Amino acid sequence: IAFLCPNYYNYREANEMIEQQAALSVTSEIELNNLISNFLTDIKLQKANSELCRNFVVKNTGATQKILSNISI
Repeated sequence: IAFLCPNYYNYREANEMIEQQAALSVTSEIELNNLISNFLTDIKLQKANSELCRNFVVKNTGATQKILSNISI
């Protein structure tokens, strides 16, 4: 996952993903093209990033249910 816009700072999940290297921040089209090219040609990079993304999702699974269970109506 790559964030091209600097406005991701307002989103906790985006910041956590970047902190855990499950996502990357790019600042230009050229940087994004280089990133995509690296992912398409480097199988080890693909696998490592896939594992980081998977771990992030597993860690955050059920977050909505946890939030809803704390809301009293």
